[in-house]
Amino acid sequence: MEKLLVRASGAYKLMGKSKRSLTDLQRTKLSELRAKEKLTATQEKELEKLSEKEKFDGELSATAKTLALEMYAQNEYGRRKMLTTDALKKGIMMEDDSFNMIQELTGLLLIKNTERIANDHFIGEIDSATFNEEGKKVVIDVKNKESLETYLKLVNKEPGEEDEDNVDEIYYAQMQVYMDLHDADEARIFHTLQSAPQEMLLQFIQRDIYSVIKYLNPFIYKNSNAGSTTDWSIALLDVMHLSKDEILEIMYSQNYLTQDLTIDEEIVKVAKQTYLNNHFDNILFGYIQPENRMFVEVVNRNQEYIDKMKSKVVDLRKYYKTIKFPSILEKK
Repeated sequence: MEKLLVRASGAYKLMGKSKRSLTDLQRTKLSELRAKEKLTATQEKELEKLSEKEKFDGELSATAKTLALEMYAQNEYGRRKMLTTDALKKGIMMEDDSFNMIQELTGLLLIKNTERIANDHFIGEIDSATFNEEGKKVVIDVKNKESLETYLKLVNKEPGEEDEDNVDEIYYAQMQVYMDLHDADEARIFHTLQSAPQEMLLQFIQRDIYSVIKYLNPFIYKNSNAGSTTDWSIALLDVMHLSKDEILEIMYSQNYLTQDLTIDEEIVKVAKQTYLNNHFDNILFGYIQPENRMFVEVVNRNQEYIDKMKSKVVDLRKYYKTIKFPSILEKK
């Protein structure tokens, strides 16, 4: 390829350290040894060992090399790695809802960006952009958390748990790339907590029904005439706000569930838990107010970090050129 560009979403993979290079502690130790006027035999051996490791400083990490291999497979053979998770699907499906929530809570009117741009090193597509009080461009990224647990983990993160700005390293690298692409000095990540769409709730509940039956009695559903788990899940979604006994009464009236009370009570219990874990609508439960379902992280431009990423892209391109298939005809 004429120019290998790294996507903003995968830029974090560039920044890992090779296991063969020096750690920060080893680098400090190496400096201390070099500063000594006289070394013991043991210290001389340690100095030699650390000096050898120093040669690998700046080497691409295994993660970065894997990124290069994935890019090679896609570029040369069209074999793109498909990554589909509940979190990604939910984020795509609920994007408009997240934009609406941001506007309602902040008054910030965001226009969805659809343009992907590139420079000499990176390529990426921001969600939106705005301008600060000084009239400077601010990159906007919207992320919908997949569950209440992941959202709470983000909000209650201990200072210093991640990088210097206390932002997840994946998001941090992504924002730095976006700011480089758009010549911005600030990025804002809006994390929102939305209810899962009905079709996803249906899939979650159906999946958990299978798990319950498989654990308690794997043969009872196979030999049952009580409808399909899809029908059960659809019916359960309509009655989740009722008590367990009321739900069972309604389900049994429609000849749903396994008709084994022990199993069916567990199914209703798990379905209700699944629903509550993924549904944050205030109409039915009202236990998480909208203002508590949005969290904003501000990321400032770090030119030193950006420059380091760019140098890694150069190294990535060099490694990319060495990738090849082995040949059984090559002479040893």
